[in-house]
Amino acid sequence: MCGTPEFLAPEFIFSRGYDQRVDWWAFGCVLYEMLFAASPFVTNDLKTTFTRICDAASGKLPSNMREDLNQTDESASKFLRGLICNKESRLASSGNLTEITHHAYFEDFQWNQFREATMKPPPMPANKVASAKPDHTGFFQSDVSPFQGDDSEFSGFV
Repeated sequence: MCGTPEFLAPEFIFSRGYDQRVDWWAFGCVLYEMLFAASPFVTNDLKTTFTRICDAASGKLPSNMREDLNQTDESASKFLRGLICNKESRLASSGNLTEITHHAYFEDFQWNQFREATMKPPPMPANKVASAKPDHTGFFQSDVSPFQGDDSEFSGFV
């Protein structure tokens, strides 16, 4: 198995056969993390993480996820619930991408401009949850000084 464990779809975890629908599940997990600055299923124990994933597929969302989805706008909540669910109900599970592109979550998205690569990104994307503020304390090192040793070993290196 490879990949981020908390993004794996339940059908993959159980080795029950899988198809492109696992990608829509993973997309839902990534989008959730982008919106809420947290993974929907992560725990300190892989078995518990997988249990939470499988519970979500049967409709029993973890409490943190239920709370997050209840505080965001309805279109985002419905979109995520349509991706992080059992594979038969998952958006685009039949291969019909209009279930994604015509979803209310993308109501203001300009798909034609996107396809033609003429879309200008907004200066700052709208935050679906006003209280979601990732903590980057200590992430960037501002006190890093340049290397002062012998770098002849790298001469000619481009």
